[in-house]
Amino acid sequence: MKTKFNSRFSTSDMTTGWHGSYIQRFLEAEVNYLLAPSVSQLSQVEFEKIYIPNPDLERSLSRYKTHTYSNNTCVITGLTGSGKTMLIRHVFDIHGIKPHIDGKSIIIPFNFDNALYGGVKDVFTRMTRAACDCLKKEFPNLHDIDEYKEDFYDFIASRRNDLLYVLEKYPSATKFEQLASLCETNAFAFYSCEFKFYLNQTDICPIDNVVLIIDDVEGIRVEVKTEDSMPRELLPIKVTLELIECLQNQDGIPVPWSLNTIICCRHFVYRLMGSLPYSLSKNYTQCLESYAICSQYDLRESPSLVAIIQKRYEAIPETKRNTIDSKWYLAMQVVMKIVNRVDDNIGDFVLDLTLKNIREALRKVKEIVFNKQWIQRNLTLHSPGAFQITDIDQYRTNPASLIRALGMNESIVYNSRESIIPNLLYNEVNNNMELFPLLTLKYFLYFADYREMSWDSSIRISDFLQDVEEVFGSKKYLQHFNNSLRYLMEHRLLLRSADQEQISNSDLCEQDIKSTEFVYVPSLSVALWGFLGRTSVFFEMFVDDIWLDNMSRETQRPFFRGFDYENYRICLDYLGELIDAETTIFSQAINNQGNGQKFFEIFGDKPLCDYLLDGLENSLNAFFREEQPEFASIVTTWREKIRMLRNECGKIYD
Repeated sequence: MKTKFNSRFSTSDMTTGWHGSYIQRFLEAEVNYLLAPSVSQLSQVEFEKIYIPNPDLERSLSRYKTHTYSNNTCVITGLTGSGKTMLIRHVFDIHGIKPHIDGKSIIIPFNFDNALYGGVKDVFTRMTRAACDCLKKEFPNLHDIDEYKEDFYDFIASRRNDLLYVLEKYPSATKFEQLASLCETNAFAFYSCEFKFYLNQTDICPIDNVVLIIDDVEGIRVEVKTEDSMPRELLPIKVTLELIECLQNQDGIPVPWSLNTIICCRHFVYRLMGSLPYSLSKNYTQCLESYAICSQYDLRESPSLVAIIQKRYEAIPETKRNTIDSKWYLAMQVVMKIVNRVDDNIGDFVLDLTLKNIREALRKVKEIVFNKQWIQRNLTLHSPGAFQITDIDQYRTNPASLIRALGMNESIVYNSRESIIPNLLYNEVNNNMELFPLLTLKYFLYFADYREMSWDSSIRISDFLQDVEEVFGSKKYLQHFNNSLRYLMEHRLLLRSADQEQISNSDLCEQDIKSTEFVYVPSLSVALWGFLGRTSVFFEMFVDDIWLDNMSRETQRPFFRGFDYENYRICLDYLGELIDAETTIFSQAINNQGNGQKFFEIFGDKPLCDYLLDGLENSLNAFFREEQPEFASIVTTWREKIRMLRNECGKIYD
């Protein structure tokens, strides 16, 4: 009977009387602020003190702060947490979400974080009205529409006569009734026209530059029911185009101001803008270009995790940091000592697992810092109230422990259903899937030369399926590859085509997979593949989540599993089964085609099991480099086992 370790070993004993690690018990509030502060906490800190400068982009964006003699659209792309919002807040001096005047420019920030999909136009309406109020407050001599209703009506009639549609129903309606109807039925258009009415009073209003800031479009929430099939992130772009069109509509007469639009978004939104139609003939990017010169700036180099934490610490007032009972200095010591180890060993990998979401990566680092099971070395090292970190060796910060803390949290067993790290050796109890997910991934990695691909260098799924059908000629194998493809996509080891977002697994439904035509290899897959050949820690974790035959009922697990003898032995034994499985897979290709030429063309000529064996051997060499002599006998046995398995690997493709 097949079973799994993670279905047999309970971790409930560990949670009895759980009080967290020493770091969490004594420094929880301080560490939370440094690594995962709440919005309210950050709002209490002076913005400029936590801003990390980006001189090149600051200079590029600064030109939009004054009259530019042309209209411009600038799209700033970057990953979540890469600093897009911080950058524009710094450059355009934005404090809070409200319009403000800077010299002869008016800056209007639109933010959609947690905005309802159906309420996007409400955001535009509210902010455009606020811009009108801002102008009236700054220039009190403006001809207010409340006093100059007839002038305002004539202004709309000469420039946006299409808005006075009430005449179609009530031909006898007065001008004021038409204005009231417009305000009631299309408030956004009404206030857009009011804003433009004030800007045109150039003898009173000296504003010659309008800057629209469109930020946090990914933060829009979709209601349970929505009739609009448009991707939610594009609705702000669509309404922005409506505002631009209104402000530029002058019946052929050039407007006396420049209009600069700054859009901050993630890469997939920028790709959507260039791929989905806004009209029958143009996509969103083309529509923006028809009104303005378009530029793109990409925040490729995100601030380092260490730099972000350092800035947050420095932003704490000295009066708070340097009190006698302050724990801030101690918290910073602890965090930086562990975070530097994370940054040196698995920093990029943490970012890869979170799809380079820096805020989420820092939250994962916080979980590592607080981890009692894998990071804290000695539970009786300090008595309560006397906590201090005197040496980093008090904590396990080698790569293997950091990876286990990241992938297993406080558990002593790995479970792929709960872990952020996907199981590359996934199989099923009633359907032998050994190696098919790994072989499927190798196809795409081999095509990508084991490097991260860009979205526009994607691989057609139908080409992959055609190749494996040609090589193996087996419906059963084709089903295995189809299942593996789905598994890899669900776990973000293959990212979907350019026009589709992928943030979490939950948003990937059956229809998404069926409709996907292209995928590309992300850095997460490259990193995981590289780790398999460098260390056995992933293999040791994955074996907990694999259906194995004849598992010993006497096998016991300690609460701390570093280099676990029993687990390592199981990995060696299981690798023997995988060698047999890989030999069978290759034999199917030979039986179908008569030679392995096509197989080698699409998968390469190094067996999968060779990579796994590299990792097992490297960990053995690293762990027992300075081990006690009493382990010499078992190490000798393992080395002989590895030598034998290496010979077997060499025969797989014979």
